Amino acid sequence: MTAKEYLNQAYRLNDKIESNLRQVEALEAKATSVTVNFGEKVQSGEKNSTEQIILKIIALKQKINEETDRYIDLLSEIRSTIKKVKDPDENLLLTLRYIEFMKWEEIMEKMNFSETQVHRVHRSALKNIRFSESWQ
Repeated sequence: MTAKEYLNQAYRLNDKIESNLRQVEALEAKATSVTVNFGEKVQSGEKNSTEQIILKIIALKQKINEETDRYIDLLSEIRSTIKKVKDPDENLLLTLRYIEFMKWEEIMEKMNFSETQVHRVHRSALKNIRFSESWQ
């Protein structure tokens, strides 16, 4: 795993959690929508659709909690890794990009750097990253 792939893990995991949260919202909306069926109700051993949706919501929320725990641990590890980078510009750039998830344009503005400078500092910073093998 490269330094960039290592640092991008938090961003990807954050996206995954946000996607799962959107799925929960959609399932909750579906579970709370009311549909009226005036036909005969036939008893069966199967769970009704609302129960199935609620079970899916519970399973998805459990998954979100597990991913959130992993996300918190990963961010802490990445923060510690970035702190070890001695150059202040490299350290700040890595923090803005991989902890705060800023876009390149935002980083350029915040650091008052040109695009070329930002990418040069980024390349240098990636060379100076030493990360734990446990996250690979």
